[in-house]
Amino acid sequence: MRESSQFTIMVHVLTLLGKVNGPVSSKFIAGSVNTNPVMIRQIVGRLRDAALVETLSGSAGGSVLSRSPEQITLNEVYQLTKKETFFGLHPNEPNPYCPVGRNIQAVLTGVFEEMDQLVEVAFSKITLADIILQVSQRELARSEPLSG
Repeated sequence: MRESSQFTIMVHVLTLLGKVNGPVSSKFIAGSVNTNPVMIRQIVGRLRDAALVETLSGSAGGSVLSRSPEQITLNEVYQLTKKETFFGLHPNEPNPYCPVGRNIQAVLTGVFEEMDQLVEVAFSKITLADIILQVSQRELARSEPLSG
């Protein structure tokens, strides 16, 4: 099984855009994420389609947030990635003659739906501004001299 990092990368991109004034190039974003600009352009395209970012063309172009960080929640990003983020059912139909096999998918589907609702509620309370603040606080703590 392979885990998806789309949610994490999207939040990283949005956080970077929220901290930088003006348009940011895919090359610059790729350097921060430590990936290639092609992948970033794909991610930015999904964020643009979801109206979370705008892209500006030209030599001074790049990506910018479409709204203030206080108006963007992690739930909006989660909605873009939730099919890739959490558990999926086994691709093969389980054995219908086994009591576990004939019932497990229905049971797990219910569990996954409940988990999804909990995640949506939690992520609706966290804004991009909250993430930016935490990143800034951690960076500030790194630069403070140790006292002893």
